[in-house]
Amino acid sequence: MGGVVYIWHAGGYMLLSAAQREAANAFVEAHGIAHASVLLDTEIVVQVNDDGGFWLRTWRAVSDGRGNYSPCPYCPSCIRQELVHVPLEVPVPDLPGAFIDRDCGLPVGMPADS
Repeated sequence: MGGVVYIWHAGGYMLLSAAQREAANAFVEAHGIAHASVLLDTEIVVQVNDDGGFWLRTWRAVSDGRGNYSPCPYCPSCIRQELVHVPLEVPVPDLPGAFIDRDCGLPVGMPADS
């Protein structure tokens, strides 16, 4: 796996405009991930693969599919998370504070201004 070409820390999610939050939500949901299970306090990372393809890497909360999240076995106030590593399906959102390597060919979408 190659280097990181995009990284955004979700701790700033509530500081985004409504349009930017919508773009972040749509991005993770396009990869089959419920946005509420990611955009809590984690990060969205895109890496370039050795063959030139791009891969999304992020943590998501583990759910039973009905909205019930599994508790963390180590800390009762946390929920269990799993690492997701899937091929990039849609352009990454151009969010404030994101590191974006614009010279690598990564597709970048521009969220609408609010």
